[in-house]
Amino acid sequence: MKQRKNKAVLPIAAIVTVLFLSPILLNLIIMGVNDTVARGIRNDLRNLRLPENTEMVSSYSVAGKVVGNGNGMQYFGAILIESELTLEELSDYYSEVNLRYRVQKQDEKAIKVLDHGSHAFKVKESTLVNHYIVYTLDDAKNTFLREFDIRGH
Repeated sequence: MKQRKNKAVLPIAAIVTVLFLSPILLNLIIMGVNDTVARGIRNDLRNLRLPENTEMVSSYSVAGKVVGNGNGMQYFGAILIESELTLEELSDYYSEVNLRYRVQKQDEKAIKVLDHGSHAFKVKESTLVNHYIVYTLDDAKNTFLREFDIRGH
């Protein structure tokens, strides 16, 4: 009789374990998919032809609620460039490629265009000279899983 009780406990333990781990695994999958979308936005920027006298230094991407208030998943992609061109010249160049691309002066590692969280480029310099961030923020990507990512709430 005792052996039957022990055998019955194993399937129950397995079911409890699966029920406990399923939401965790599902959320990890959802987060991975949304991170892939953000990396795709960053890669689109990385694959652009750079203007003359310009060099890409670093890139960054993140998925989550990064600007504004309320709920909603946002996808951010950016490149850090060093350029002899002016902010106006760079803005004109990138707006011709895509109206959603923004350019701002970037004089430190920290990415200040994002409201939430601590985000920074991986570069050695703490103060950057002739550096600019080229970025886009996309909250319109229509992926089904974006609604279930806890980082967007």
